[in-house]
Amino acid sequence: SVDGVQMQETNWRLPPCLTDQVPGVLSLCLGMPIILKINEATALCATNGAEGVVVGWDCHTLPSGQKVLETLFVRLKDPPRNMQLPGLPVNVIPMTNNPIPVDCELPTDITVRVSRHQINVLPDFAITVHASQGRTRAFNPVDLRYCQGHQSVYTALSRSSSFAGTLIFSRIFVFSVAAAEGSRSLTADFSAARFLCARSFSLLANIL
Repeated sequence: SVDGVQMQETNWRLPPCLTDQVPGVLSLCLGMPIILKINEATALCATNGAEGVVVGWDCHTLPSGQKVLETLFVRLKDPPRNMQLPGLPVNVIPMTNNPIPVDCELPTDITVRVSRHQINVLPDFAITVHASQGRTRAFNPVDLRYCQGHQSVYTALSRSSSFAGTLIFSRIFVFSVAAAEGSRSLTADFSAARFLCARSFSLLANIL
């Protein structure tokens, strides 16, 4: 029916944050960074939160013209150990299309449950402070505008493995300095952060 088609198209357009982090449409290109959102195969280091890049895929086309992923080939990034499946390069794993029950929050504030046939990955161009915990970045561009407090600022900046690899895209706000009042260590931390922020803007201005 027309209503059914419209409902399906609406579901496809919903952002992953409204569909249990399972995207309706997954735009792909070779070399694209992705993050796994499920324990696909723990023996192959393909666990929830693992990162990788797209190296290929298989798909079929529905009568309506939409393409459906069947298999996504991902090269894992810095896995705990190297592994190789028969017929595939080192650290490349196949991820298959499986039905996933998803609660979709529609613009009308109605939640509907659907079975979504999708490969459970998301683009990994940027991640939240919460998701970054425990990770180390050789290159760590950060945007501090949405940090809720000094703990978030600390977590974002401490992901960097070096000063040279850190770039701050936004300025340190007043709330950050105010939060440090009364604490000598926090005041020192934010003084260093302000210097790092100013240095980042200076380097960026020279590049542009």
